[in-house]
Amino acid sequence: MNTFAVLFACIVVATCAPFEGQGEEVLGRHQEHHDYYAPPHYSFEYKVHDEHKGDVKSHHETREGDKVKGFYMLKEADGTVREVHYTADHKNGFNAEVKRVGHAVHQEVPVYQQKVEEQGQKEHYDYYAPPHYNFEYKVHDGHTGDVKSQHETREGDKVKGFYMLKEADGTVREVH
Repeated sequence: MNTFAVLFACIVVATCAPFEGQGEEVLGRHQEHHDYYAPPHYSFEYKVHDEHKGDVKSHHETREGDKVKGFYMLKEADGTVREVHYTADHKNGFNAEVKRVGHAVHQEVPVYQQKVEEQGQKEHYDYYAPPHYNFEYKVHDGHTGDVKSQHETREGDKVKGFYMLKEADGTVREVH
């Protein structure tokens, strides 16, 4: 009985003893904290000026922390320029001031009139040719087991063809 008590005591002591990497040293490391958060900052800008296509626009935006400020403009199809100044933050949300600069110009499209002269009735030529075609495809994929083919021909109003496919159960279906 004494042997059992001594053995039991040894097991209890062994399981309760701290392993390497446990105890005060590890707890001390967890108390150190480094804050790697840095407030986001960025700035970008682009401009497009393509008079040939009528594509004229620009955009500029900056962010410092949680505050965003920007401006963009574009030339509308009617010739006016839309300017938008905006800000966004957690306190006020998104706010935009939109201006329209210039006066809308709608260009008149010239109307062309073609003179049609009277002509006598001409002889009619029928350029109809009977339709004809021929196509075929085959699939044989050993990896997926997809096996099928089709062939079809047309001459005038007559269409002939067949198709074949391998069913999931291994049988082959042919239709003529």
